[in-house]
Amino acid sequence: MNLRSLLKPKVAQQDLDLEISKRSFISSVDALVAGSAEAALAWGLIKTLFGAHLEVRKERTINFLKKIIDNPEIFTEKIVNSEEFRDGLIFTFEKYLFERNKIKRDAIFNIFKGYAKKGCSNDFKLEKFLHTLSLLTEYEAKVLKIFVDGSIYKWLEEQKIYSNEELVTESKRPLNVYQLGKYILSQKVDMNEFEDEEYCYEVFNSLINLGVITQTVDTMGVVTNSYKLSSFGDEFVKYATMGDL
Repeated sequence: MNLRSLLKPKVAQQDLDLEISKRSFISSVDALVAGSAEAALAWGLIKTLFGAHLEVRKERTINFLKKIIDNPEIFTEKIVNSEEFRDGLIFTFEKYLFERNKIKRDAIFNIFKGYAKKGCSNDFKLEKFLHTLSLLTEYEAKVLKIFVDGSIYKWLEEQKIYSNEELVTESKRPLNVYQLGKYILSQKVDMNEFEDEEYCYEVFNSLINLGVITQTVDTMGVVTNSYKLSSFGDEFVKYATMGDL
């Protein structure tokens, strides 16, 4: 018996096992979505377009579909049968499937959920939100988070110079680089590197380039060293809901 004949049955068995495993995965997902016509429609499209990649990313595929099943009030029959939904699904699922970071994958789906909740409107910045998320590092996201997680409010509250009503308003106003860096990021978030003012400028400028924060301009038209969420940044964090990034 030659070497070729010895190897051939093993290769054939490996191929057979792989095919059985693939059929088993496909069948499992078919069963998962059987009770949801909306998820089944999404799965059918995903299976057709991404079949070659699903086998090695089983858990991501299943989690994505479970999220659709868990939100029937958003992913309605009317929504998932629209061409806009299918276009958004194809674009979003590809990003979700190949994203390495789990928290970012959750943010990708949250953006997609926001898109569906808005009726898959062409006015929704789906592509821009997902592109921005792909460029945002975990570190930058942690900095961005202080603008929405109550850190600014808590720091202002500790100053004991504002009433409760004033705190709500003041916490939405721009803060200068010294307040954001030395006090809030360094002392409240334990990011001690923000003691360095030049380092603060470097990170804030990166976030400005992404369009998520902005510098304010005084009455003379001069750019100040104070920062706040941009209007786009406010929308972005609202839909991305990045959790523990």
